Amino acid sequence: MTKPAVARISHHIPGRVRIKVRTQRGNSTYFRDAIASLTDNPAVEGVEANPRTGSMLIKYSGPLENILASAEEEMLFSLVGIEPEEVAVLDRLFEDHLAPLADIPAALSAGEFDFGSLAFLGLVIMSMVQIARGNVAVPAITSLWYATNVLLMRRATGGEAAGETMPPIYRGRRTPR
Repeated sequence: MTKPAVARISHHIPGRVRIKVRTQRGNSTYFRDAIASLTDNPAVEGVEANPRTGSMLIKYSGPLENILASAEEEMLFSLVGIEPEEVAVLDRLFEDHLAPLADIPAALSAGEFDFGSLAFLGLVIMSMVQIARGNVAVPAITSLWYATNVLLMRRATGGEAAGETMPPIYRGRRTPR
């Protein structure tokens, strides 16, 4: 009997998990089959795979444990390192303690700002400080790169990622140019 491929969770936020399957790196057939199998699960909203890096991004709703157990039953992959129960604990920790913090910027600014817009503004300000200090090459460019990515992600999702809405400064252009 064949064993499932060994996999690790490399990144996880509620509704989205990145799985690394290094032993299958470069195996496009494996990832094509994995996408087909995972998308059969009603809790899976979408799967993106990159055979070059050996990673899959699974967007889901509902309990992640069920998706991971199903993947193991279908011999797709078996997780090592972080266990599904630990992921559930992290989900609860985020939802119970950290998610309410996302409402603070909106409450303090009468709904004008949210975490995404503050992240963008903070990164732009950090890059301006670095430029003023003469650190143009790496720190300023890196901060501007991250700020641009925050802005483009928010525009691409219509600002609705993680239940956010677009602040007024971004309204009107909801897709990247």
